[in-house]
Order: sequence, then C-alpha cells, then structure tokens
Amino acid sequence: MGTEYQKFFFDFDSTLIQAESLDLLAERKGCGETVRNMTAKSMNGEVPFEEVFERKVSFISPRRHEVEAIGEECSQMVVAGARETIGELQAQGREVYILSSTFWEIIAPTAELLGIAPERVLSNRFLFSPNGAYKGIDTCLGIPLAAGKKRILEFVLSPEERMRAVMVGDSVCDLKCRQAVGLFIGFGGVVVRERVRAESDMFIRQMSEIKSFVF
Repeated sequence: MGTEYQKFFFDFDSTLIQAESLDLLAERKGCGETVRNMTAKSMNGEVPFEEVFERKVSFISPRRHEVEAIGEECSQMVVAGARETIGELQAQGREVYILSSTFWEIIAPTAELLGIAPERVLSNRFLFSPNGAYKGIDTCLGIPLAAGKKRILEFVLSPEERMRAVMVGDSVCDLKCRQAVGLFIGFGGVVVRERVRAESDMFIRQMSEIKSFVF
C-alpha cells in the first residue's frame, strides 16, 4: 500500500481560482499590464519571486474596499472540480489548507465557499490605516517573504508529517515545496508552466485527477 497522505496544501492563484488575484486587483487600479508582466516573470522563474512581490503590491497600493471586492470576485472563479475534490478529502478525514503568498483578505471568501477553516489559510495579510489606505504587508506566520512557501511548510509540519503531506500548485515558487512534502502535484488547469510540468512528481490538468493519486 502506498503512502496515506493526510495534509493537503493548495496554492490559491491559478490553482484554486482561474486567475492571479493581484493581477485582478491591478486591473481595478489601472496598472494591470505592468503587474501582469511582473507576475509572469516571477511565476515562470525568470526573476526571484521576492524581488518583485513587495514592489508589485506597493505599486498597486490597494484600499481595503478594493481588496474586499476582489475577494468576492475570486470566489466566483473557482476551478472546476475543486469544491468536490476538497469536499471528498475532508469527508475522508484529510486536512486541507490553502498556502499562498497572496493575501488572507482576498482568499477568505473562497476558503469559506470551499469549507476550509480560516485558521487553515496560510497567507500574508494586508496592513491598512484606519481610513482603509494601504500601509504594508504582514508576512505569513512572521516568516519573511524571501523564505518562501517551503520554509512555511517546514515550520508548520514535523518531519514525519511532511512525508504524508501533499502540495498542489502551478508555479515555480510552488515547485520549491517539493523538498518539504511527500508528494508535489503540479497543476496545469489554468496555465501550464513547462518547468513545473517537467519536475512535478505528478502533473494534472483537472482537479478531480488528484483522486487517482491519493484516494
């Protein structure tokens, strides 16, 4: 019998939803093309993620109400099969998390729709002033952005738990988590990144395909 995987970590952008949420936010702010180009370069591994992320968010400088609107929009863009697959995992007693470098305030409506508890959303948070203006970033679990998702997994999982953990994601940033989990599943249902396709333990284009690997 193969490994019985217990903890499942899903990326958010272009994995659980059919878009990059910060790109949507940038469109609302009128700087969409610039931010899309920055996103593409970091997601494809052309430039280090940490080199552009904070600069990108600062460039957008969203207000609280704009972030809330994008969060609701994202909840209407869930990829096909995600809700059913996550529901089946949870029904079997598996733990499901969202691990994302985007922001809790954007992810929360989708997490609620998918039945994922707020404390299982591991992400950055926005800092806003009392009048709703952007102030900065509260990094995930106090871990610097440059450390990446791999470092967060190493922080929240024991060595034994890592062997029974799965990461599902679309980007080169997600691929780095391969060393911190028992199984890395590359997702190409929204966009196929060739390095991710080539180096994943498994590569899928439909969320429902996860069942063939872990059920």
